[in-house]
Amino acid sequence: MDNKQEQEQKQEESRNSIIKVINSPLKFGALALLVTEGILLYLITGISNEGYKHLYIILMIIILIFVIIAVLYANNKEKKEKKLEKDNEALIDKNPNIIPKIGESEFSQKTFKYDVFLTAPMVAIGDSRFKIFNAEIKEIQTLLQKECGFERIYYSGENVNEWGELPQSAVALQKDIEALKNSQYFVLIYPDHRVSSVLFEAGVAYVLGKPSFYFGKIENFPYLMRGVTNHPHVKTYSIDNNEDVIKMIKIDKGELFKI
Repeated sequence: MDNKQEQEQKQEESRNSIIKVINSPLKFGALALLVTEGILLYLITGISNEGYKHLYIILMIIILIFVIIAVLYANNKEKKEKKLEKDNEALIDKNPNIIPKIGESEFSQKTFKYDVFLTAPMVAIGDSRFKIFNAEIKEIQTLLQKECGFERIYYSGENVNEWGELPQSAVALQKDIEALKNSQYFVLIYPDHRVSSVLFEAGVAYVLGKPSFYFGKIENFPYLMRGVTNHPHVKTYSIDNNEDVIKMIKIDKGELFKI
């Protein structure tokens, strides 16, 4: 390495060391003040006219005041943000109902209105297949109650007999999200690839930290959901149809839903 390269490297290291030191608004403000003061002092020394010297001094004082105000504001804002972060951490420790960090399971000590939020495509199934498909999901709901001990199950299609009876999306969204927040487990029945709201609900359940169980083929899930299946509070069971889910529950019962 020649002298020029060594000199450039030293200059780069010097700049990096300065940047590392300036790690707060207060330090940045102090540096800005010193630089400004140095520039103004240099300009003043080159001026013979007393009137201009006074003008520069006044300008220096004004800049000084602005820098001090800006630094105090930034420093105060930083302190508030740190305090808010600490308060949030303390709140999470005290309150188990707070949403957990992404990828973490929900707090087990929280109380729930429902044991399971059961969901499956409905609107996406279409009018012609809806009755048969919905009857199969209701059978799964009954098995979850009898074989697995999940007495309180929310399934939005429980009282729906016809495809045309399905509620409007805005109404369904409000009811489903409220029920999902108040459910301990999330169970998704997704036997084939469809554009369905159940994928949206699965995302909400994941963010809320719900222990989730997906019944469907991995290749049928969207790209990001395939990655979610590797998380500790998500399990995926490969099935071809609703009959496969029914058989699995009859054989393995509650063991299927252990994380």
